[in-house]
Amino acid sequence: MTLPASGPIIVQNVYFVQFGQIIMKSLDASQLRQEIADALNLVAYGGERIAIKRHGKRVAVLVPVDDLELLEAIEDRVDVTLAKKALKEKGRIPWARAKKELGLS
Repeated sequence: MTLPASGPIIVQNVYFVQFGQIIMKSLDASQLRQEIADALNLVAYGGERIAIKRHGKRVAVLVPVDDLELLEAIEDRVDVTLAKKALKEKGRIPWARAKKELGLS
């Protein structure tokens, strides 16, 4: 299939964002309600990512579980790196003071 150089194209009621290559499928929220089973199958079994739009703006994305697990692993690694960096800093704040400043006491 030859894709146009720009602009959206429709394939089986699913929009493709087009900038010389396919970036991500997207569906309007109302369209997603009608095609949820097909969308979930594309994500779960086809590894697709589908952006969900409201009023032309992305509000959420359906992603395969593998993608979510990778994102969570990246976030965990970043958290550990930041925690190790914080532990190396001098001048720690006592817990009682931190709780007070954060309004937790």
